[in-house]
Amino acid sequence: MAPESRKNLTRMSTFAYHTHKLRLMLKLDAPDSKDEEHVSPVEAHGDSKDDHGSIIHSVRDSEIDDMSIYLDSQPEIVKRESATLLELFFDLWFVATLNIFASTHEITEMKDLASYIEFEFLLWTTWFLVVIYDVRFLSDSWTERIVLALHLAAMISFTEVAPFFNALHKMTGVSKALAATLMLSRLVLFAQNGIILWHLRHYKKARLPMIITVSIPLVAAICYAGILAAASASDKYMTHDILFVISILEIVGNLAVSTVRNYKVVSFEGSHLAERLNLLTLIILGEGIIKLAKNVSTIEATLGWHEWTTSMWAVFVSGFVAIYLIFQIYFDWMHPNHMACRRQLLWAMLHAPFHFALLIVMVAVNKFIINWKLLEINSQVTDAIYAVVRSFLPDVPTSVDVASRLNSTVTGYLEAFPATKNQAVILSKVMAMLNDISLLPDELWGQILRNGGTPVNRNGLPGGNITLTEHWLIDREDLLCSVMNSVLSNFGMDGIKRDRMSTMPVASYISKKFNLVFIYAFLSAGVMLMLLTILHGVSKRQGWTVFNIMRSVTIGLMGIGLCLVTLLAKGKTNKLAETPWPLPLMCIIFSVVLIVTYIPHPKPITVERIRGAAGFHGRHT
Repeated sequence: MAPESRKNLTRMSTFAYHTHKLRLMLKLDAPDSKDEEHVSPVEAHGDSKDDHGSIIHSVRDSEIDDMSIYLDSQPEIVKRESATLLELFFDLWFVATLNIFASTHEITEMKDLASYIEFEFLLWTTWFLVVIYDVRFLSDSWTERIVLALHLAAMISFTEVAPFFNALHKMTGVSKALAATLMLSRLVLFAQNGIILWHLRHYKKARLPMIITVSIPLVAAICYAGILAAASASDKYMTHDILFVISILEIVGNLAVSTVRNYKVVSFEGSHLAERLNLLTLIILGEGIIKLAKNVSTIEATLGWHEWTTSMWAVFVSGFVAIYLIFQIYFDWMHPNHMACRRQLLWAMLHAPFHFALLIVMVAVNKFIINWKLLEINSQVTDAIYAVVRSFLPDVPTSVDVASRLNSTVTGYLEAFPATKNQAVILSKVMAMLNDISLLPDELWGQILRNGGTPVNRNGLPGGNITLTEHWLIDREDLLCSVMNSVLSNFGMDGIKRDRMSTMPVASYISKKFNLVFIYAFLSAGVMLMLLTILHGVSKRQGWTVFNIMRSVTIGLMGIGLCLVTLLAKGKTNKLAETPWPLPLMCIIFSVVLIVTYIPHPKPITVERIRGAAGFHGRHT
């Protein structure tokens, strides 16, 4: 054989070998090529993953001439159909970071709610940007494990910022920490996408989409670096709004590139994006259950199960059932595996407001349980303090006797619910009130007992001294307020700030404290239900009948109804919030939704059915 012929044969063999190898690594959209089943490169040809862990065959420069027909084609990277352990671990870390904010803020005031939503937004967008890389390119390797550590470091930075994050009172240090955290996260994403671009550099149709994908986190990191520099150069706080705008543009840019028909290399088709969103929903529900169990254990540790009332049990069970119902509704309604690419991206983006609403509902469910327990404790403390004077009948006590018995009464509650912060301040106020009561004239108690020992109002007693009566009423309410502040502190909440001359009872202060919880609980539950209906509509491509449409509309109207419940909180007093019914009411609505979901589809009315029914009636007439 001639040397030139032998050379051509060798070249053809080399070309055939690498063609076979690439067919195993990549699904090529080449002319006259048929789609082959995705095969792991390790299993198919004994090849190991590169240092980056990407399942892409790196083409050597010497092979370019032989494989030009394939390098002009469109590579489609083999995507995983399920999440890896690295991804699951990152999701758990993400939700734990979200819980740090909820555990360091009460979320009973508007500033806390606004801060929680803003913090959620920045954290969720950071998580989602990592996810859209993972579902397309991630494969286990040492490089990816190191990169995961950097992403977890970004989550830790969010954790450090969470206790100080305030939407209304922004601090320069917090702004700088946020900008630095976001910059770090985007630089890591830039490096990850850059490695993918390097592996695909010889594929002409993959260059432009990958260059755009690499440029997005790079430009974002430069913007965050500019914000960091501006915050460092100025003593004034930097607004967080620009951070939100940049994060939104990043997500929109990535999703827009993935929808271009010729940019298959960055497409989400065949990826497990839907699974990641489903898993995050499941983890959020699980964290809600964990918080619920933690609150129950806190109540049980201080009171014991024998102190649980029927209404407390009803609220507690309603909380667990509500979370379980949300779980069933979500996973029964979703059909993510039957969606086209663009429909799937719309479905994915709708999960942002859905997850925000779900997180707020989880917070509200736990707040309702704590709120009702506080109202029950307040009722017990109020009855105990109000009954002190009557307990001396038929004798008439002195002021020292009343103060002594009040001391014994409140000491039991202060020991059962010791304040975790400002304990010295609370105890000093209690001692001041008791000392003040001991100095009241002794004849005051006789007047009160002649009135039957019932709680007196500020109109005074017939023939009594209005000034002394009001003095006693003020001291009594201040004493009750101090005890309840110790209880609130024991539950990790801020105390009541009450005007000494206020006529509003302490129970109303507690209800007012949770009035915002009532509002955002039903508002977020209604929005969540409407978003679930929309998500169901987006994911369900076929099988729409008049019955299914009417059922979806009915459930959407239930969501609107839940939102309208918040109108009850517009008055001076919210009577529903002072009862154990808010959480059971929400649970009842979710139960109705689930029942409506499982109503069987009615059989269609056909001519045969009409004739059969007519014949049946004819035989029985």
